[in-house]
Amino acid sequence: MAPSAWDTNTVPRLNVESGDRIELVEMPSDPSPIDVGARGDVLKVQRFGTDSLTIWMRWDSGRTL
Repeated sequence: MAPSAWDTNTVPRLNVESGDRIELVEMPSDPSPIDVGARGDVLKVQRFGTDSLTIWMRWDSGRTL
């Protein structure tokens, strides 16, 4: 998930933690996208200040991000 594709005004309000289940809503402009609607487990969340974060995922399909 590319933080640059998000509205940075909403990123600090995301309450995502390791172990959560999430569903992919969109993945624009990716050369090898994961299907919209894919679900998976959050492995790790790393915050960078107040306007950016990275979410490590393991999708049910076996792919990681």
